[in-house]
Amino acid sequence: MQRFESSPCLRRLVSALLPLALLGIPAPRADAQAAAPIQSSQDRIKQAEKAYQDGLSLVQKEDWAGAERKMLEAWGLNATYDVATNLALIELRLKKNREAAAHFAFALRNWPLAGSNHAARQEAERQFRELRAILGSLTIEVGTPGALVWVAGTEIGVAPLPEEVFVDAGQVVVEARLDGYERAKQVVDAKAGSAQKVTLSLVPVAAVSSSSAPIAPSATLSTQPPVQVDTTAPPMWWGAVTGGVAAASLGVGLALTFASNGASDDANAEHDTVVARNAYCADPRPADAQTCGALHSAAADADMFHDAAIVGYVLSAAALGATGVIVLWPRSDASAGSRGEKAGLLVAPMVGPQGGGATVVGTF
Repeated sequence: MQRFESSPCLRRLVSALLPLALLGIPAPRADAQAAAPIQSSQDRIKQAEKAYQDGLSLVQKEDWAGAERKMLEAWGLNATYDVATNLALIELRLKKNREAAAHFAFALRNWPLAGSNHAARQEAERQFRELRAILGSLTIEVGTPGALVWVAGTEIGVAPLPEEVFVDAGQVVVEARLDGYERAKQVVDAKAGSAQKVTLSLVPVAAVSSSSAPIAPSATLSTQPPVQVDTTAPPMWWGAVTGGVAAASLGVGLALTFASNGASDDANAEHDTVVARNAYCADPRPADAQTCGALHSAAADADMFHDAAIVGYVLSAAALGATGVIVLWPRSDASAGSRGEKAGLLVAPMVGPQGGGATVVGTF
């Protein structure tokens, strides 16, 4: 998994505890709620201000976990752009990149057009761009409003989701759940720096049950002749071949996984170099072009090896399944061989007024 740390500039701001005050962003105030969708009561605003100041005090003590709890409390009472920015800065220190990206996104969407520090907004935008470069973003659409949406095993909200969801690069399971409906699930291969759309459709349980209900066979035999299906067992050496393919594919998948992990470590090392030099790879300076190029190359190699490893694992599983079928295939026993009988299946179709079916008789 790739890592991300805040720049030295923001680390100094957070360590000084007044990151937004130093940048000219005041603590949450009642008049900051003009753009909020729901007007909070004065008591809630006062509680939010107290939690906000308590959080800043804990930052001075470098109690980042405690500061996060207080800022989340303030956020729950009074969600404003300044609380969101402070919360994102603290989450960066705790290496919670997904959460930090979400709060930076909220802050920038709700940043006031006038009366705020322009330099503070530019710094927040830069941090947000750096996070987007190492995370994937998903726009999730669910056909049925009111469904609970889960991402990577965590409930994130109720459909429709108004904003994008940030995830770590790699395979992510997106799921929608609603009483009376079958769960809808999709596995997404999220890419660093990419934006993807996920669409989930819920199907009512009654519709699923009726479509999968079996048709009762009729006792009336059709006049069509039975179909003889040859079930001669394949030779055992086929199983040896498919087993070898399974083992080889598994070995290739493991080797590519190790290569992907190595490339990911290289990308992390290059990223640390970029952070140490206070570089910005979206628009690199000439002196940083080589370092940023190495970072992008290592990240691309990690994704390529990861995808190739998945192909190896899938091929290995398919070959292993074929091996099992060959080994477990029914074969003629001694009594059948002595009578000169051949293994096989006798399939007789059956058709009646309520549906159709088949009678199957086998000799093995």
